[in-house]
Formats: sequence, structure tokens, C-alpha cells
Amino acid sequence: MDRPVDPRLLCQSWLRSRSEDTDTELVYRPVGYDFPRRERGRTGYQFNADGTVKRMSIGATDVSAVATGTWQTDETPERIRLVVDGRAEVLEIADLTPDRLAVRRASPAGGA
Repeated sequence: MDRPVDPRLLCQSWLRSRSEDTDTELVYRPVGYDFPRRERGRTGYQFNADGTVKRMSIGATDVSAVATGTWQTDETPERIRLVVDGRAEVLEIADLTPDRLAVRRASPAGGA
């Protein structure tokens, strides 16, 4: 993505669409998207305009676990810095439209 992240597009709830993932990107769709039924258990994010974020993950009993934190744009316009449960994380946005959020997969440790 060669432009800054638009908070108006980002600020909503996004759920992972594993069937659309690629070797280089993780794909998220808005809540309410018509996901394939074969995919169970969804991870995702809820970005809020006030700078708060909720990260949804799959808990031990397939019940969603929600962690809260903050988000802000990073020094690089297409990156978002999250702090959730005291741990920092950076998401590099590859694509952001009203119905699709693509995040670049993290490079393996020691990779280029």
C-alpha cells in the first residue's frame, strides 16, 4: 500500500478470512461478510476511532478470547502499531478497502 492508512476505513470489526490468505498476506473481512461455512473459529480485530483496539483470538474451548489495547499509525504510513496486553505489535497494511483488510505476513526470524 503506497498511501497512509485511512482510519475511516480501518475503524470497524475485521474477522480473518483464512480461505483468502496467501503466502504473503493475511486477509480480513468486515463482520457480516458472507464467509465460507467450512471455516470455524475466527480471529480478528476491532479498531475504534478513539485509538482502542480489541484483538479476538480462539480460546482453549473454541470460545473467543478478547484482549484490549491501543492502536496508532506508525512512522511508516502503511503501518499500525498495536499495544495489546502490554505487548507491542506492528501490522503492515498491504491493502485496505471498505470490505477488505490485507496485512503482510511477518517475515521469519532472520529473514530479509
